[in-house]
Amino acid sequence: MSDLSDFIVKNGVLTKYTGNDADVTLPDNVTSIGNWAFFSCLSLNSVTIPYGVTSIGNNAFYDCSNLYSVIIPNSVASIGESAFEGCTNLEGIIIPDSVTSIGDFAFSECPSLVIHTTAGSCAEKYAKENDIEYVIE
Repeated sequence: MSDLSDFIVKNGVLTKYTGNDADVTLPDNVTSIGNWAFFSCLSLNSVTIPYGVTSIGNNAFYDCSNLYSVIIPNSVASIGESAFEGCTNLEGIIIPDSVTSIGDFAFSECPSLVIHTTAGSCAEKYAKENDIEYVIE
């Protein structure tokens, strides 16, 4: 797990990750991932988001080109605009039913992405509208 000093958290919002770990598990006191929190974090390979996080901000993981794995808990309700844009190695992501809002370009420039979700979900609708491969589970 990453050193807690690598996370700048204000009132539950992760505003910035300053570390360089490949595999990151967010601290339990995080309730929201702020805009640009992991911007262009090239060392990042995987992220585990704890239950209790309710939103992923705009551009939160923008241009994290080596990110290939993200675990989103069923407490997350929204994924912001361009949240994972430019994550060119992101291959698969499970988006739970709790997600009711996905911003424009959230998964733009993710050429190998397959969204795993359930029938009738917000994620299925988003995948269809944006011509992203998806799997119903």
